[in-house]
Amino acid sequence: KSHANVIMISDGKYTEGRDPAPLAKRFKHLSILKLGRDQAGRELLEELAARGDGRFYEAKKIVDLPKTMYNAMRTLLR
Repeated sequence: KSHANVIMISDGKYTEGRDPAPLAKRFKHLSILKLGRDQAGRELLEELAARGDGRFYEAKKIVDLPKTMYNAMRTLLR
């Protein structure tokens, strides 16, 4: 198990490979930052954050990204 705190940034779509959900438990804290308005994959990303004992963040617009990323980092550094 990795002892690193990880923030994964994704649009939530995967196009090849197996279901990534079982991998989430390999991290001490796996938080997810979803980019974009498309809701496809949102449920998967929320599941990854839950399994990885992390949090789910969402930046629907690119202008929201800096604030959302800052909130994610602030949570990790507590």
